[in-house]
Amino acid sequence: MSVFKTAREDFKGKLEELGLRVYTYEEDNPKPPCAIVIPADPYYRPLGGEKTMAAYWTIGLNIVLIGQKGTKPAHTDFLDDALEKVILAVEPYGSISPISRPGSVELSDGEYFGVVIEFEYNPPREN
Repeated sequence: MSVFKTAREDFKGKLEELGLRVYTYEEDNPKPPCAIVIPADPYYRPLGGEKTMAAYWTIGLNIVLIGQKGTKPAHTDFLDDALEKVILAVEPYGSISPISRPGSVELSDGEYFGVVIEFEYNPPREN
């Protein structure tokens, strides 16, 4: 399995341990509440002076949290709680970009109420 798929599957497992329903691709009609771990742009980024996978590099992942549509406290509470849990679970493995407030998230099959976490994963290096 490629390091890219392994990364998506590893984070799927970490998020499932938090009690979330998790997809590792853009599911047609995902069943909220859920999380989706998909490639970010850039997906692969070499860091430092070297431009090879043997050098230091990151894998870009977007973790999309999808809640129920609506503004009832239960809908926003899910996203707030899930956001905090996800940040604490993934932060030790890389860096998280600033996160915008929950709102409309567009996926291939439509719009959802959610939030996108842009995450740069630092995979372990083999010596």
